[in-house]
Amino acid sequence: NVSFYNESDGKNITSTPSVGMVGLRKDVYGIPIDRFQVAGQHLYLIRCYGEKLSDISFWFKNIRELVNGGGVTAARAIGKYGPGYALARMSQSGVGADVQLSEPLFEERFYEALLVLENEMEDGVVQKLHAVQIGKTDDSSLKINNIQYDISKLQQLYKKGWNEHFKSLS
Repeated sequence: NVSFYNESDGKNITSTPSVGMVGLRKDVYGIPIDRFQVAGQHLYLIRCYGEKLSDISFWFKNIRELVNGGGVTAARAIGKYGPGYALARMSQSGVGADVQLSEPLFEERFYEALLVLENEMEDGVVQKLHAVQIGKTDDSSLKINNIQYDISKLQQLYKKGWNEHFKSLS
């Protein structure tokens, strides 16, 4: 965790992107999970272009309103390893997506997330969140820019990676 005031050698340290939930809710129902759940839902890439805290605050306020309004079934911060990795992680449930992305798949950028909605976003919400619809969830595979990835293979590789790393920790 890096605060706003951390410096090293007179230069700011950029904070590490993470997703967490703090706050009060009326109930625990309707909180989006971090995996695809059902085929045929709409997948959006959202990003915050603001540099000021007020821009970021406005962006998060609009996300919170969208989630609290219902219909958001999954959400994931992109963060480390970029959107390609985030999409692979969201496919770990066995449901994939058919996606078209114009930017690099494994480039990390701050304040980006993937949202999955039951219905298409309204135009006003798309503009507020700087949202781009990049595809739909799919039963059969994860397809990014017409390259198909076998979900069961992605699941095996992910599990294998964790197993190998945990062996070295013990």
